[in-house]
Amino acid sequence: MQRSLNEIRILLVDDDECLREIMQENLEIRGAIVEVACSGNAAFEKYLESKQGYSLILSDLRMADGTGIELAKKVKSFNELNHKNCTFVIYSGFNDLTPDCCANAGISAHLKKPMQMAELVQSLLAELPKAA
Repeated sequence: MQRSLNEIRILLVDDDECLREIMQENLEIRGAIVEVACSGNAAFEKYLESKQGYSLILSDLRMADGTGIELAKKVKSFNELNHKNCTFVIYSGFNDLTPDCCANAGISAHLKKPMQMAELVQSLLAELPKAA
């Protein structure tokens, strides 16, 4: 299992600017290389345009322009067509995701807000080997 976020490329997606900045800063302090997007559409564009790719996408469930589920499904379809792989982790303050819904969208883990940064990092580290 991966022990550190060092050099792990993460695409962080959240429409809440304050939360996005806090999470980005905390993940970067732990060694991750973090790019951010403020919407699912912007995130998918970044994903398509990225030359280096991402090891992990970390997304909020509910955003102004759609849901993290919709983003996950787009990424999953693109990855299947292009033989790519990326772990997708979603977080939400609501209990409206089922394991089947997550699995069908290609989501590896669902985290509940609010969450402590240590809990987030441990969850991400636990999911990273699945991308290998």
